[in-house]
Amino acid sequence: MRMSADHDETMSYVAEVFNAQKVHDIFREVIQNPKYKKAMIRLNARRRTTGGATLAVDTIERTYISGSDHLLDKGLIEKTSKWGYILGRCSICWLFLILIALIYFTVQYFILKNDYDLAIAKPSSAK
Repeated sequence: MRMSADHDETMSYVAEVFNAQKVHDIFREVIQNPKYKKAMIRLNARRRTTGGATLAVDTIERTYISGSDHLLDKGLIEKTSKWGYILGRCSICWLFLILIALIYFTVQYFILKNDYDLAIAKPSSAK
């Protein structure tokens, strides 16, 4: 779409994206190209092994009927709730340390690479 103060221009396209011939050619390619057929067979096989929509609906219905309390590990929740504040602060510290290390090593890599490139571009002259 184009940017314009005129409302009619903003709602029109400069070049048409689809026409009947282009859509026909694309559909013909998808139907006749064996690459697409092979991919669809592979996706269909994966869909059948995972259960698809039937399994999703069954899982949602069973969870709605029986609830989700049995899915929680109450012992682990009780144990980790005591650590809550301290563990949360430690994980934030570790995250920042990892982030600082990534930044440091990235900068060092590019500095060393830049020094190496400069050394190649300007060979030192021997006297």
